[in-house]
Amino acid sequence: MSAYNVQSLFIFFGLVSLLGGLAASLFFHRLDSSARYWTVAALLWGVTGIPTVFRDVLHPLWSYSIPIGLNSASFVLMGLGLARLYSPTPQLRRLVALAVGTVVFIVVMEWCRIHAGPKATLFLSVLAFGVPSLLSIWPARQVYRNTGNPFAWHMQWVLGGLGVLHFVRLQAWIAPWHIETFAQEHWTLALWSMIFVFGLLRYVMYLAMRIQEQAHELSQKAMESALLKANRRMLEQLSHHERQRSLGFISGSICHELNQPLTAIQGYVELAQHHGQTENLSASKLTQCLDGILNANQRASQMVRSIRLYASPGSCVTDPISLRETLHTTCTLLVNEAGDHGVTLKRPTDMPHAWVLLDPLQLTLVLQNILRNAIVAMAHSPQRQLTMTWTSQGSNGVLRFVDTGPGFPANAEKFVMMPFSSDRSPGWGVGLSVARHILAAADGKLWFHNLPDGGACVELHLPFSDAPSAAHGDLAARAER
Repeated sequence: MSAYNVQSLFIFFGLVSLLGGLAASLFFHRLDSSARYWTVAALLWGVTGIPTVFRDVLHPLWSYSIPIGLNSASFVLMGLGLARLYSPTPQLRRLVALAVGTVVFIVVMEWCRIHAGPKATLFLSVLAFGVPSLLSIWPARQVYRNTGNPFAWHMQWVLGGLGVLHFVRLQAWIAPWHIETFAQEHWTLALWSMIFVFGLLRYVMYLAMRIQEQAHELSQKAMESALLKANRRMLEQLSHHERQRSLGFISGSICHELNQPLTAIQGYVELAQHHGQTENLSASKLTQCLDGILNANQRASQMVRSIRLYASPGSCVTDPISLRETLHTTCTLLVNEAGDHGVTLKRPTDMPHAWVLLDPLQLTLVLQNILRNAIVAMAHSPQRQLTMTWTSQGSNGVLRFVDTGPGFPANAEKFVMMPFSSDRSPGWGVGLSVARHILAAADGKLWFHNLPDGGACVELHLPFSDAPSAAHGDLAARAER
């Protein structure tokens, strides 16, 4: 009766392997190489494991030597599948060696069955299943070291136990029992039951490893997404605070700009009063004075709206804007601060109208950060000059800022790449972080390095945009002014 029980175990395990492999084959094109190795191994074991119970009907070559050789190859495939989890290098040579080794093993196994007797075939069978199981411990251990997957740790013990159980079968050499696989002994049934239990655990552990791996990847993506959202919110807050801080530095320039329309208004009013006192105020002259006052008032109102928009944390508006005009405006805003520090701003004289697709306020913020960092850095330098140059590189433009200060410290890149949640990075680090993220949104880049002869260089790489259309006529007019 025990023999029939062992045969039932073989059939049950073979069906489980076959059905599991068929189920995985339905999604074969979506599996990675590791899962494909295990799918092929399960199918191989299911197809070749079941014929071993029909030794009385089939020829021993088809029911013994070939099934054992192919089953042992499935064990090796599973080990190679584990190795694919951490080593994606091509394994064509290993697969070819496995195919050749399997053919050689089948030939040797059949020769031993015919000429060497059952003890030799038992020894080869034990080696065919025990050695691959024990050798597969190494890739499972590597997976655990690289990923910390807890199921990879359990997989080591399952593979080790499976290998040891196969080597226990060698007891038949010295025990007074039959050495056939389906011997009618209780210990044979118990031993094969344990082997198949560990074989099922091997499948379960592999599935658990992959599920745990996917859960870890999903968790990492969720954390990265949350961090990205937090960084974006922090970027908006830093941009808002930077704009508010900038208002204090540009207040002098604002007063200068507003003084022009106010002076024009006063001039038109005095002109109207003069003509009224001399009784020479015609309708045309009155209309001229009123139009002048209206235009000057609109200009002043536009300046006030621009300043209020600059200070507000509203959403960004992306339009083609003139980089030359924005640079000119930014330098004008900071000319007083540069003069207080004794810094000379040298702008490019032959810079064309390079249109870039960015929010004008954010581009102004980027340029202010770079200019102000350079001005502050040269506060104690004997020579204080900030030179700006412009070059075209295909569909991109490069705007360089070269100063004569002490340069960036050695760990500058570390602080610039830090998340915005840190509040211990230097001021220039936060400023360059904001600038780098703003430019990245427009497919631009920011690079900085120290010069061999002293000083620092900051480069803005910006892709060109098409010139503004008729819908942006007012923008073009402002750029031309």
